Amino acid sequence: MAKQKKSLLHKEIPLEKWLHKHLLFKDDREFALFLVWALFTAAFISVFA
Repeated sequence: MAKQKKSLLHKEIPLEKWLHKHLLFKDDREFALFLVWALFTAAFISVFA
């Protein structure tokens, strides 16, 4: 069930699929860490810019 839900999520988010394909993350955990880092960085810049 979780796997099916995950594949549905990937279909709904082409950007995530594109990032996965182009940045070649080793696994979903690494990709999730990247997303968290990117969001944190964007928030930090918007607050302190």
